[in-house]
Amino acid sequence: MKKTTRILATIFSAAACAMMLALGAPGALAQGSQRVNVVQGDTGQAIAGANIWVCTGMVQPAYTSTPACTPTAAIFSDPMLTQPIAQPLVSDGLGNYSYFGVAGTYTEVITGPMIAGYTSTIVLPCAPSSPTAGCGGSAGNPASPSGAIQFNNIGAFSASILSQDSGATTITDSGNMTVQGAHATVNTGSNGGFNLNVNGTGNFLGLLTTPGGLSANAESPNSAFSAPTKLFFMAAGCNNVTAGNGWQIGTTGAPTPACQGTHTRKGVLQFARGNVAYVEFELPVDWNFGVNVDLKIAFTTTDTTTGHFTAWSVQTGCNSLSGTSTDDPVLNAAQTVSSTIGSTAVSGAEYLTLLTALNTTGCSAGNNFVLAITRNNSGADTNTDTAVAAKWAELTFGRTINSANR
Repeated sequence: MKKTTRILATIFSAAACAMMLALGAPGALAQGSQRVNVVQGDTGQAIAGANIWVCTGMVQPAYTSTPACTPTAAIFSDPMLTQPIAQPLVSDGLGNYSYFGVAGTYTEVITGPMIAGYTSTIVLPCAPSSPTAGCGGSAGNPASPSGAIQFNNIGAFSASILSQDSGATTITDSGNMTVQGAHATVNTGSNGGFNLNVNGTGNFLGLLTTPGGLSANAESPNSAFSAPTKLFFMAAGCNNVTAGNGWQIGTTGAPTPACQGTHTRKGVLQFARGNVAYVEFELPVDWNFGVNVDLKIAFTTTDTTTGHFTAWSVQTGCNSLSGTSTDDPVLNAAQTVSSTIGSTAVSGAEYLTLLTALNTTGCSAGNNFVLAITRNNSGADTNTDTAVAAKWAELTFGRTINSANR
């Protein structure tokens, strides 16, 4: 009986030692990653007493609800994840807050005094020797503030990637990455540089910054820079009381050059119905035919009758500059555009009419481009002014600038 008692005591003692060793083993319990941050207001001031809600995954906030997001995550006050923290977590007198959690992606929603409410997507990394699934027992990169994506309840969105060493921060996308929106800005706020380089088989643009400036390089092979271009054509000029036409006019149906204005003198072409004038220029070799060519015409009129129309008929044509066609192209069908006189119109008021998507059938980059502008005489024009005064025309078209098209 005594022998049996000694054996049992030995067994219990060994078991107790094994349990103590197991509890003391560094990898036996989960090891969490720490999140340390400061709550700041819109002007950067620290906010005390703010409520911090932490939820699992990437979820949408509900700023006026309790909790402000769901599902809430398990967070702890110690790295061994044994002391849970009841949510919401509250920032201290200096706006500080911290917690531990298992490695993964979380959503933080912060509300409180002087805060409209904002949300951050937080990635807690793997802690050293962490047994958490997916960590593989190794340490990840630091969490905040190395990476943070933030959006708030007034519709703004910002992303910050801060490099905390002397190296570079790289975003790699193996597919197609798009930055899209009505207002998209890439801003370099330091004395370093920014280089946007798309290493594909298509076109790319290199953007290089120097302190205080930005340059775009489209001279290297396969590089291109697309941008709209505007050309202005003055209808006429004025030398004291002597006017001369700026647009081409013919022997019949020609508008009359005139000077007008008391405080400022300017030349105009006075159009009666059926009068026509011409503008021509070379379509540049880098003309981007894939985007619209738009036309604006500025003019003045003495007609003040509400609802009257001033109508213009516009025709286009092109011819080659290679010696294979005459300098007298057949014009495309007319496109008509008009402006309406309003109820508050005054005599001599200036108007701007816009025709989008000019007909460029038969035109190619490097062609001579002809534009015929006629005051409509087929019923669309109801303006009683017999001398509508055209001031200028503006053409807007696209260009794809690169080293091949000079």
